[in-house]
Amino acid sequence: MKTALKSVLASGVMAIAATAAVIVPAQASAADHNYGAISISKSTGNHASSSDYTSVLDAIDAANAKCNADDCGFVVMMDNNCGALAYQPITGQWGWTTEPTRDAAESGALSNAGVGAKIVETVCMG
Repeated sequence: MKTALKSVLASGVMAIAATAAVIVPAQASAADHNYGAISISKSTGNHASSSDYTSVLDAIDAANAKCNADDCGFVVMMDNNCGALAYQPITGQWGWTTEPTRDAAESGALSNAGVGAKIVETVCMG
């Protein structure tokens, strides 16, 4: 009787383990992602970008460090896509976006910054 009970319990545990393996989704590895960021300083107009980092925080830190102003902050974070930053010098309006392609990102950033804006940063992840 004990052997039969052990066999039933073992079968039940194996069935639960097999079911759990099917339910739990696989985690994407960091190698599947290339992160980048674009940072700006609204007080100085400085801007900088980073690309091809395996960590979001590393990408943001790198862009902020290259921006070279106390108030630099990231406005765009890319993950295997493109980001663009535009500036309209008459109004002082910034525009940014992320999109799957360079052309789409630049078009969106220009639209967000307003008529007469110019692209000042574009970054696409590898």
